[in-house]
Amino acid sequence: MTTNPIRLWLDDERDPRDPAIQQRFGAAGDEVWVRTVGEALAWLERHGPLVVSVSLDNDLGVPGTENEGFRVARWIEERAVRGIAPPPAECKVHSANPVRRGEMLVAFANARRAMGE
Repeated sequence: MTTNPIRLWLDDERDPRDPAIQQRFGAAGDEVWVRTVGEALAWLERHGPLVVSVSLDNDLGVPGTENEGFRVARWIEERAVRGIAPPPAECKVHSANPVRRGEMLVAFANARRAMGE
């Protein structure tokens, strides 16, 4: 089990170790790269407070499925609102989907507000 801070990168295609992705989307290159909502939630559940940063894409795989980064943002928000866990210190969105991008940013803001940040 790791004790180092974890930076989580959710994207089905873009590798955060790729210098072009780092330049375009602000990845650092040391993120744990997960490709599905299920993988992201497993990391968040298993490593909780060690996850200091999340960066989410929204459209993961087949359009119209529930495999959207928005679900992760809402999960983070829900846990904060219920007083279960604060959001990671850094919550970012690198999705090109403008509607979901806005909704994810609102979810993160709600999570911070719920925890008194």
